[in-house]
Amino acid sequence: MGLFNIFNIVSATPLAPDATMVTSTQSTGEDLNPFNAPSNVTGVDIQRIIFDTLAKVGPEMQPVPWAAERWAPVTQTAVDVYLRPGMKFHDGQPMTADDVKFTYDEMKRWKVPLYVAMLQPIKQVRVLDRLRLRFELEHPYAPLYMQTFSMIPIVPRHLWENVVPRKGLKAPWEWTESQAYVGSGPFKLVHFRPGQEIKLVRNDEHHRPPKARFWVLAFFANVNAEFLAFKKGIVDFTTGRGLTGPQMVEARTVPHLATVEMEDVGVYWMEFNLRENSPFRNHAFRHALAHTIDYTTIVKTILAGQGVQGRGVIAPANKFWHNPHIPSGEVEGPHYHQYDPVKARRILQEAGYEWDSRGRLYYPKDYRPQVLPRSAGLPGEVRTAKAHASGKVEGPGCRM
Repeated sequence: MGLFNIFNIVSATPLAPDATMVTSTQSTGEDLNPFNAPSNVTGVDIQRIIFDTLAKVGPEMQPVPWAAERWAPVTQTAVDVYLRPGMKFHDGQPMTADDVKFTYDEMKRWKVPLYVAMLQPIKQVRVLDRLRLRFELEHPYAPLYMQTFSMIPIVPRHLWENVVPRKGLKAPWEWTESQAYVGSGPFKLVHFRPGQEIKLVRNDEHHRPPKARFWVLAFFANVNAEFLAFKKGIVDFTTGRGLTGPQMVEARTVPHLATVEMEDVGVYWMEFNLRENSPFRNHAFRHALAHTIDYTTIVKTILAGQGVQGRGVIAPANKFWHNPHIPSGEVEGPHYHQYDPVKARRILQEAGYEWDSRGRLYYPKDYRPQVLPRSAGLPGEVRTAKAHASGKVEGPGCRM
């Protein structure tokens, strides 16, 4: 989460008299209804600040109790969760085990997209007493604490129970009245103005009350407008990679801005389209293309040196998950992070690809796309290719 995580948000100390913290984002704003979670977007991040979760991922990249006081495994497929005593929703009603069970049951029942996978292993949630539950799983599930407990926003049963028939809705994510935004988190909603801002106020009764009295999430249309707001002193920090590398360099010259450089756990990556008619369906083509990416130039120019060359989707700074022993050469195995256009051309030639006099690339004769290298033990895939009078083979979507 970078700067935009719950521990920074509750710990940040505003220096201005109004005790207001302003965060920028290039999002246009999304619905804050906790059942509206199509993907992990900015609106969902705000939901998990208004609505508590059982756990949070702490600064050491480990799950730590939040609304839960603790949890204890009972068997390989059962975990008891003990709620933190004294927790209340923003309307003053206490949070109990009934609210947690109701939340998990309803999120699973309505198949909220972002949470489907992490709820699937849960067989049932049983209330043992007012502040204790038992999560029974279909099978052992390692991400239960790190993912499920830290992601699912807990809603008040007394407000959401039977809300669909009571309000005449088709689904709970259609509820937009103010009561739909009553949670138990460290901040309470003041107003939500789509395209402009979200304003929150401190929940003084929370077990981790924020140091800021107000928190404003301001929406910006583009990165230039966002940076201008930083230079004018309107914004305190951003939700993510809101600034470009060159802008970070310029920020060092602005007297009232301070820059601190440290390794980031986030990564940029490129994904290949492996659909039926895509040229990337063939492993050799992807392997060759990977060697045409000039990482050094990207880091030096586009990122203005504010980055490091990656070797996988787990950043080196994420020491808990990163494997520092990734092979560094072809002797040990595939080496995809090496810029080498000559090698890329050789890989294509060895795989049977050909160029014509105008530099257009053609599929190999009798083209049979291989999704993974043969060493992976998977059979190749046969696909019909179109033969040309020249004797070249040109498959759909691969004439360059």
